[in-house]
Amino acid sequence: MKPWLLTTGKMSLCWILISCLVSLCMIQAERGVGEYGSACNVTSDCKVGFNFACLYKTCSCSSSFYYNQGLCKKICHGSSEGLVRHQYHQYAHYKLRYTNCSYVDGSLEITSLKGNYDLGFLKDIEEIEGYLLVVNVYSNYLNLTKLRIIRGKELYHSKGDEYSMYIALNHNPKNLSEGLLELQFKSLTEIVQGKVYFQNNNLLCYLNTILWADINPNTKPPTEFVYDLQGYKRTCPPCPASCYNSDTRHSHCWGSSDDMCQKVNYIKYVCSQSCDGRCFGKEKNQCCHTECAAGCSGPRRVDCLACKNFYNDGECLPSCPQIKFYDQRWVENLNGRYSFGSLCVKDCPNYLVKDGDGCVIKCPEGKYANKSTNVCEDCEGPCPKICEGVPESGFLHSKNIENFRGCTVVEGNLKILKVSFIGYAKQTYYLLLYAFTVIK
Repeated sequence: MKPWLLTTGKMSLCWILISCLVSLCMIQAERGVGEYGSACNVTSDCKVGFNFACLYKTCSCSSSFYYNQGLCKKICHGSSEGLVRHQYHQYAHYKLRYTNCSYVDGSLEITSLKGNYDLGFLKDIEEIEGYLLVVNVYSNYLNLTKLRIIRGKELYHSKGDEYSMYIALNHNPKNLSEGLLELQFKSLTEIVQGKVYFQNNNLLCYLNTILWADINPNTKPPTEFVYDLQGYKRTCPPCPASCYNSDTRHSHCWGSSDDMCQKVNYIKYVCSQSCDGRCFGKEKNQCCHTECAAGCSGPRRVDCLACKNFYNDGECLPSCPQIKFYDQRWVENLNGRYSFGSLCVKDCPNYLVKDGDGCVIKCPEGKYANKSTNVCEDCEGPCPKICEGVPESGFLHSKNIENFRGCTVVEGNLKILKVSFIGYAKQTYYLLLYAFTVIK
């Protein structure tokens, strides 16, 4: 090869690298100092009051937040307690957990609020990963007006069936002014899996106007209604005239005002048969992208109302960008994200740990959580296992010794008395030998 060709090739490569660096600098400059996506060295370089943190030299949403439509939105840890009551602080417990929350990791359970409580703190919730449970709540409105999708990754079990939405007994039989009047779920357009259940909500209106098969098309039948209580049942007014749908030839509404009409957007009712699922119009070219869930405003993956798989900085993807990529060696990917539910996040919420490219509740077998990095790492020898000690008045015996198998740390007391060996001396002796070889 001629020398001038080699020189030209090297110069071309240099110009490409310089162009990339200039483009990157221009993008960061356009975003402005301290804006989301701009360069930083420490968190104080990022704008205050926007829930930003400096991660991998870039201003990003701090842990327990994700980026959506120009904002860092809050992630909340849901519950799966069922009908458990938190004594006298039930309302305060819910308000503390869900205020400013947009994404519920787990299930949303609101139960045993026997009074006309203000549930305005639920107004920002857009997505529920598990199920929605509302039982014995006497408030007139739930204020879940921004809720778009219930995924049903965890379902509520009752009477041998599985439910993504379970709403029951939400009225006060002794006071006709206390109880749910309207759901007002005006943004809800998709339930991924699990049946919807309503029982004895005697003041609640408009349930029978909703086209549930459009919201919950994967479950047959999509809903179950039960009314088996005697007593007063409210007479419901008709839907507003503006909620009449010429495609279905019926009115569909979540409430009595003009802004409470149901948005119907599934293939069976309003979309072209060329669409695979949801649409934003009747024409063949008005189908939602295959990565969309709950509907869309246009045909691209950035137009989705929610994502079928993962949401990453404004677009829906089949998987999150990998944390590391291989280029003769493993290299950190500055655009890498951890998968968390249906989100791609720069950092996992505080109550989770990182394992590979994902956020997990606990490390898999053979790994432990490094407390300084919150990353699951391979164990050297027996993995750390923390066990609770015996009660102050208790001691080690044949019935509880199995609780200490494999423990490396005992938090509390470990009392070994003479009576520990009575009746089961050989068994207890060998278990003790095993336990003490790993307890640190």
